[in-house]
Amino acid sequence: MVTFDRFLAMGLALPRTTERLTWGTEVTLRVGEKIFAMGTPDSGSVCCGALHRPVRLGASESRHSGPG
Repeated sequence: MVTFDRFLAMGLALPRTTERLTWGTEVTLRVGEKIFAMGTPDSGSVCCGALHRPVRLGASESRHSGPG
């Protein structure tokens, strides 16, 4: 199961990634000033830039093989 904390840990494990609170509520993961993922702990989903759609948290972990 992927939790918000696990999502953050996976993102922050990537090289040069930082975490920043944006718009007062959104946790964003960035490389430099480029946001590649964001979400809030209470929302139950996160947005990942490469996917262009929300991803539900709490589902079993799996690798995403492409859009759609």
